[in-house]
Amino acid sequence: MRRVGIFPGSFDPPLKCHLNLAETVLNQYALDEIIFAPIVAGRGETKDTTGYADRVCMCIASTVGKQNMRVMSRETPSGLLPTLKWLRKSCADARLFCVMDVGLFSGAMDKLAGKNACRDIVFICPGKIGDDTGMVRQNAAACGLDMEMLPCCSLDEAESDARHTVFSMRDPDSMPAGALKICALKGLYIQNHYQDIKNGMSEHRWQHTLGVRRSAVALAEKYGGSLIKCAVAAFYHDCAKDMNPKDMRKILLDHGADIHDETLQSGAMMHGPAGAILAEERYHVYDREVLDAIRYHTTGREEMTLTDLIIFVADAIEPNRQDYPGLNAIRSLAEIDLYAAALYSLYATRDYVAERGKIFHLAGQKTIAALEERLRNDRRLDPAAAELLREKSSVFH
Repeated sequence: MRRVGIFPGSFDPPLKCHLNLAETVLNQYALDEIIFAPIVAGRGETKDTTGYADRVCMCIASTVGKQNMRVMSRETPSGLLPTLKWLRKSCADARLFCVMDVGLFSGAMDKLAGKNACRDIVFICPGKIGDDTGMVRQNAAACGLDMEMLPCCSLDEAESDARHTVFSMRDPDSMPAGALKICALKGLYIQNHYQDIKNGMSEHRWQHTLGVRRSAVALAEKYGGSLIKCAVAAFYHDCAKDMNPKDMRKILLDHGADIHDETLQSGAMMHGPAGAILAEERYHVYDREVLDAIRYHTTGREEMTLTDLIIFVADAIEPNRQDYPGLNAIRSLAEIDLYAAALYSLYATRDYVAERGKIFHLAGQKTIAALEERLRNDRRLDPAAAELLREKSSVFH
């Protein structure tokens, strides 16, 4: 007879301790598989902060490559008892086990008692054995429920702590990489200004913004940056782009921004610094690393952080970008060396400006000089990257 476990929970978000517990139960109870089952809060219970579909996506992303683990996904999300009924119906020929936090199980006993769906299910509750758990076992027995404690395997990482960490624009160590990536791509657990940002820009700019976020998260994943910081910076990087230049200039002057006169003559140059001010004052983004990445995403700066580089390059290569001279080279370099990709992008912009008889921005010139200095002295510079840079500058000959 097959032995199947189900692991109901909010998974808001799924955590590494959930995966560790599932692995322990799989091995200790010799299960053939364990099914993660995101459930909705029942009446009178604490409501989930994230939608059912997003929690399912995070669970699926967390269990990719995990042998004998899968996720229950239903068109209509349900509570605990309907989930157990589904398990009973779909695994009629299996020995059934249900993994539940002691607190969740204790609060649900009255609802589960006497229900056919719970017949012959072994409820496995992780935690340390003590007087309280002894009382839970006695109550379970009185309700006709088969409950076993799984000693010293408690769910000691709180989902609320992970949510707060994301809200603070940091990557929680407690979240699996797959779930964290979904969280960053969808903007979960962060202040939701989705509609406000979308309404404040053209459809073209909105699609660009989403594309930059996708590219920024991919680059952060590749180069070890913060997925959350890069996703947030990407989302707000063009929040001032479609504003009237007069309004942008007023924002900068009213805030006493240290802006070169050259910048104040160009909406393209103003929207980065103006966007950083808007992001902080209107959208309550207070992380300096994120705000700096927004501020310098058009010109760069002499000492670029990893987040600066990721947003700068993601803005240049995002998948919705229409083809322009140098795009393919920048995309190729982004897979090899972020500094080289940023430098090539600046070269391409400089050439574009020169073709139109204009002067390249001083800040961009300083960024080029700083990147050239760094890469020229980098003995580890990839030969393919060096070859592409030689096309644009004699510095690398």
